[in-house]
Amino acid sequence: MIGINTYNVFVIDLMNDQHLIKYWYEGYQLWESPIKGFLLNNNDFLMLSKDGMNIIALGEKEDKIVFDKDNLKRTMHSLGSVNYLKIEPTNHLFFAC
Repeated sequence: MIGINTYNVFVIDLMNDQHLIKYWYEGYQLWESPIKGFLLNNNDFLMLSKDGMNIIALGEKEDKIVFDKDNLKRTMHSLGSVNYLKIEPTNHLFFAC
């Protein structure tokens, strides 16, 4: 939609009969700038745009070390690593950037 500069990534549990949203990630993107998303084999979700690359770790994995463009070490936490914030299993987590 023109005028809204966000995109959303939803992770939905299809194995559960209720098909609940587990995680909801919202990112900022200019509406006139194209963006592509790819689910990688290791369950990371990679987003490519003209401004660069963004990656989010889906699931409940251990932290992992990645290196940025300046070769600095960064720790990447999976979205599921904050499940302790849920009050009950039917809650979903919303992440915004």
